[in-house]
Amino acid sequence: MAKKPATKAPLPEMRCFLACDAVSTDPNTGKKSLYGLFDTIWGADFPGAFRPFAIFIRLVGSHAKRNVTVEARGTDGRALPQTPLAMEAKFEAAEGAELVVHLAGLEMSKPGNVRFLVKCDGNQIGWPCVIQVKKAAKK
Repeated sequence: MAKKPATKAPLPEMRCFLACDAVSTDPNTGKKSLYGLFDTIWGADFPGAFRPFAIFIRLVGSHAKRNVTVEARGTDGRALPQTPLAMEAKFEAAEGAELVVHLAGLEMSKPGNVRFLVKCDGNQIGWPCVIQVKKAAKK
């Protein structure tokens, strides 16, 4: 008799993927508050550095423990030194999972795009979080 293939729980779906200055959690309700949402960084000089910030990710579905990895590529196309960041997420039946990635900063080699990707058990899910890096006008 042939072995029945193991069924695999579906991958979670991405609902939110945002860059922000900070994320806080209400101790009574567990609700997250995001501060200073942004999608563009203005740099005066290149290469340069950007201050610490956070990435907020909301995933739903799956109802299982999953390995989630956040990968990032800088404006030069190379992987950022602090990534990939790996974490384990347990998806509850109704709530899904909210993940917060705190980054110590960002080295910006030149203007362009910084791209963050989320992978779940090695499979990319959702869309990338893209932060534009632009040169600020001189005053």
